[in-house]
Amino acid sequence: MIGMAAHLNWLMILAVIIFGGAGFTWWRQKSISMPNDVSDDQHQMQVEQIRRDYWLNDIPVDRWLAIQSDLQSIYRQKDEIKQQTEQVDQLSNQLTNYLEQWQFASHWLPLEIGEQRDRLEAIQLTLTDWQATQHSADQEQRYAANHQQQVQQKQLQLEQVQVELQKDYQKLGLDNEQQLANRIEINQEYQDKQQQLEVIESQLKDLPTVTDTEVADVDAKLNNLTSELTTNQQLNNEQSKQIAETQATIQHLVNDGSYYELRQQQANLQTEINDNVIQWLGYRSALTWLETTMNIITKGRVPKVLELTTKYFAILTNQSYNKVIFQDAIRVVREDDTVFEINELSRGTLEQLYFALVLALAVGFHEDFALPIIIDDGFVNFDGQRKQAAKKLLTEIGKQNQVLFYTADNNQLSEFNEDQIITLG
Repeated sequence: MIGMAAHLNWLMILAVIIFGGAGFTWWRQKSISMPNDVSDDQHQMQVEQIRRDYWLNDIPVDRWLAIQSDLQSIYRQKDEIKQQTEQVDQLSNQLTNYLEQWQFASHWLPLEIGEQRDRLEAIQLTLTDWQATQHSADQEQRYAANHQQQVQQKQLQLEQVQVELQKDYQKLGLDNEQQLANRIEINQEYQDKQQQLEVIESQLKDLPTVTDTEVADVDAKLNNLTSELTTNQQLNNEQSKQIAETQATIQHLVNDGSYYELRQQQANLQTEINDNVIQWLGYRSALTWLETTMNIITKGRVPKVLELTTKYFAILTNQSYNKVIFQDAIRVVREDDTVFEINELSRGTLEQLYFALVLALAVGFHEDFALPIIIDDGFVNFDGQRKQAAKKLLTEIGKQNQVLFYTADNNQLSEFNEDQIITLG
């Protein structure tokens, strides 16, 4: 816009000079042809008129003829400026039309503010981003197509391998990989027995002389091996029969939907086993920590704690276990004098032993530290019989120690008297 204003200023100056020169030329020609009877006043009025008409106010009359060549050059420059102005106007109109075509993007491109150059730069950046995005999308599409082609080729190869494998199964009279593994195992056993038989026969050939007793022994071994081989062959036949029956049973279960239900039950049981193993490991770690802690904190109190643990464990198990041994590890003795490691105990019995140890420690320290025993919703993993035994033990301990038993289960309150129960909240 500043450039166009400068051009307009030059155009005005040139126009003044051009019109002034043209007026002077016209005046000179007219004055030459002017009759002699024109007065000086009339002549002066004509000069002033030309000066006003052609903007020659600041140029003396005697210089009007001297600037004729400059005026002609200015005429040519004026034409050039006019052409350039027209080109500028045309380009300006084209630019305006181009920007108007981008009005659809005015809500996310700055097309309403700033100079036209800024708007063009914003559009150019947008086009560059679009081209880069399109190029990236084309590359990703080519990569996806190539990857899909590779997947299809691998799938075709896998299908061909499966077809060839199925043909091999049919040649061997098998249906699947498991049957092939069973057949290989049976054949391996058969070859092992055959090799043993060949070794024995070779040993017999190498012997120079043998007694009747030795021959009888060898015959007996040979008969045993032959009998074992026959038994293995029969076992092979029975296993093949069982495999066929099992396959038929599985197919039947699959058809009526029981197979998938059994598989789900199996998965549920496996999950339960895993949870039980994790829980058992936790108990095992807790007992290991307890053994270590007891070796430290029960120094000087071991006899009493051992006595209380044995007593409490017997009460909790209804006298099924009558002794607890503390040495390098904790062991328990059943009523029939059978000794068990703690990892040989069931989870319920292990929890009873842990509970007996904790109570024994608490009671053992009561003489030095008279603190109450607090149990919060205990016995959740105990069955009814174990819960009764645990509450019986708490009742006995409560005669000498303060025992606070918190629970949200009203069913666990049946073993306590009304005057022993306090409802909170």
